[in-house]
Amino acid sequence: MKMKRLILICCIFFGIAGSAWALKSPSIDVLFRGRPSGGELVEDYTGVLVDAHEYVDGYLKMIREQYGIEAMVVSIPNTGKTRSIQEAAVEMMENWKVGAKYSGRGLILLLVDDTKQVKIEVARELEDVFTDAFTGYIEDKQLKNYYLAGDLGTGLIAVMEELEKRARIKSQHRFDERTIRRLDNEFISQGAGAWRGLIDYKAREISEVGKQYPAGAIPDEAWQIIIRSYKNKVRDPNLGVYTAITRL
Repeated sequence: MKMKRLILICCIFFGIAGSAWALKSPSIDVLFRGRPSGGELVEDYTGVLVDAHEYVDGYLKMIREQYGIEAMVVSIPNTGKTRSIQEAAVEMMENWKVGAKYSGRGLILLLVDDTKQVKIEVARELEDVFTDAFTGYIEDKQLKNYYLAGDLGTGLIAVMEELEKRARIKSQHRFDERTIRRLDNEFISQGAGAWRGLIDYKAREISEVGKQYPAGAIPDEAWQIIIRSYKNKVRDPNLGVYTAITRL
């Protein structure tokens, strides 16, 4: 009898907790209409950022105060019935007016829980430093691996550090296209081996799209293939250039 009562209490408790979480989170369509009041830099509608919230929030506030860049990290359960993650990030960026108070210098790191997708949307004013190569590598090969492994907090530590480095470079105004290209090269080259070895769930077949981006015969060729994939906004993680044969 006591056991049945305990089970009943647990069911009621978790039912109330689940309902409270659901009430706290607006519907997806409502969420995209405008930024929540309060001006928070971390909006977690799935609970995946609970352990990392304090750390990430502190880093984002530092980036805003020291470098005049408003960066946000947002987790949502899904993007709705019709939006792709790219469309969702653009819509959120525009409707939430991220960076509007900072001369348009805004950035959103969007996490979609049902597909474990990551998207970094960058305002035009930041694209010269927060490049497609930089953000694309984080989306496809860095943070996503941690997300899939259920260790998002650890991945965000590295990502926050990289965002801060780029924000510092932007604020110093001492860079040109060649400098940024070199930084992109170093970032991807240093991370490639580590991220490939971090998680090896299973051997993944190269997709049809992936065959258009084969492993390069030499490091420089592989690098150019990666850059081409990012410029073409290819977000398929199963590209030939990411196979173990490639060594940057």
